[in-house]
Amino acid sequence: MEFLVRTQPLRFGKFTLKSSRKSPYLFNSGQFNRGGPIERLGYYYTCVLRELSTEPTIIFGEGYRKFKR
Repeated sequence: MEFLVRTQPLRFGKFTLKSSRKSPYLFNSGQFNRGGPIERLGYYYTCVLRELSTEPTIIFGEGYRKFKR
């Protein structure tokens, strides 16, 4: 969790989500926008996958993403 707070995709506070629900935290995966943090995130995913008792056949990412140009 320290990694997520330090790189800022995970923030704590008072947030209103797109669904209009209130949340005490916000996770914004768009904050993974530099090579170092993306590489570290990949490392963490790899560690978790290696610990699974069965090998996954598919891994889903986020449902949608808006890009600003």
